[in-house]
Amino acid sequence: MSRRIAGLALALALLHLSTGCGGQMPEQRTTPDGRTILSLQLNWFPEPEFGGFYEAKRTGRYRDADLEVTVLAGGPSVPAVPLVASGRAHFGIAGADEVVAARAQEVPIVALFAVYQTSPQGIMVHASSGITDLAEVFAPRTPKLTLALMNEPYVNWLRRLYDFSNVTPVIYQGGVSQFVHNEHFAQQCFVTAEPFTADAAGATARAFLVADSGFNPYAGVVIAREDYVAEHEATVRAFLESTRRGWADYLQDPEPTNALMLPLNPGESAATFAKAAVRQTELIRSDAGLGTMTVARWQRLIDQMVEIDEIDEPIDAAHCFRALRLAPVAARAAEHVPLTRAAKSDGPGTSPGKTGPAVDPCTPIT
Repeated sequence: MSRRIAGLALALALLHLSTGCGGQMPEQRTTPDGRTILSLQLNWFPEPEFGGFYEAKRTGRYRDADLEVTVLAGGPSVPAVPLVASGRAHFGIAGADEVVAARAQEVPIVALFAVYQTSPQGIMVHASSGITDLAEVFAPRTPKLTLALMNEPYVNWLRRLYDFSNVTPVIYQGGVSQFVHNEHFAQQCFVTAEPFTADAAGATARAFLVADSGFNPYAGVVIAREDYVAEHEATVRAFLESTRRGWADYLQDPEPTNALMLPLNPGESAATFAKAAVRQTELIRSDAGLGTMTVARWQRLIDQMVEIDEIDEPIDAAHCFRALRLAPVAARAAEHVPLTRAAKSDGPGTSPGKTGPAVDPCTPIT
């Protein structure tokens, strides 16, 4: 079991002890003028991977649906899944692998919307290394690459595919400082984030998607307690429809909302936000529509999680998510001139994303 999944298990166990049960549904309250009060717990700091949520709040998409949504910033010490499972947040953001691990522990959460159809998880190297694909990261070379990774499910998957004796694995400490100062250093990344941060610090990075190796869990997944979804389906549907509208708007013109998020994450820059917003578009869009999920994708992930010993036995894929039928929407007309393509997606972090056809009914958004 990976460290992240083990940490999730520990957090859920502590939650069970502290509450004396498996948590409870979050309280349903309204504002004085009748809007339903909701909370969305992010699993990281505000940045473009959450742009559609902030867009829906900024432009009034949530308010138009009679919702008052508070977006709560996350970080490395914020356990989004346990906070949702306990009822302390109405919705949260997680990875699909976390959802599978939680369901395997009989935690009653479900996925509702997947921002990333292709996971942005990647490995980045120095462009000067000459490495051109993920397999080459693990090829013999002198000196060996130092490869900084967290012990997460995708790492266990990579260990099944590649020879880790050709690299020197170390624990990833966060950031890009070590990468910038050592040309023989490689590290985990989101292809939408760290490569651009490294470039800004003077180290030209090249990143490869882990998804290209076959391990491709949905990312940026909206989760909620399944009993809350069952009892408040109309509210959940309104939140999801507003969220899809927010993402459609944000993908059309991310600049205004990037400007809103930047003061909330002062370690980043407008330039890196702009590049990230462009880079992530192909990982988010799908012919089936924004946010859609399929039984086949969930079943594939469950089988892989069993194969790499992250869960003990298969679980029912249909229990991992709910495919609520959402109204089709169009993006709001852009309020500002769209970003120029000076921040082209053929910069750092380029590795083609792959999405398969959907097999479950869900009205697409264009």
